[in-house]
Amino acid sequence: MRVNIGKYGLVLALLVSACGNREKGSAGPDEFLILPGKPLQTPASFSELPDPTPGGANITDPTPVADAISVLGGNATTLSQTGIPAADGALLSYTSRYGVDADASVVIKKRRLFGRLGGHALDPYKELERLRALGVKTPSAPPAPH
Repeated sequence: MRVNIGKYGLVLALLVSACGNREKGSAGPDEFLILPGKPLQTPASFSELPDPTPGGANITDPTPVADAISVLGGNATTLSQTGIPAADGALLSYTSRYGVDADASVVIKKRRLFGRLGGHALDPYKELERLRALGVKTPSAPPAPH
């Protein structure tokens, strides 16, 4: 009897130990999400330092996109520019030669939400009648709701 209790106890212990979650203990950081910061440098004059902006960018924060643009020969300062660049002035004047719609952004948003042909739904029963009048063989359709 003691042997059976020992065997059952051993089997029960093995079953309970198999219920553990091995992944749960590995809550460490993802190595690929950690970027090294830029090295600290002493400026020529401390009065040239920008004012601190809470939640804003830091001088030592990594900027991989700007660094890649610089390495590839581009101008990384164009990333932070707002407005229309001077190089695009001719394009802007050509595209706005007939005037600019003041609420163009509202129209674009409506088109995105409701589609370009918002109120142009196809009436299947009128289309069925039109096709039958043309002599096109059409399958039977359910009766139109009244």
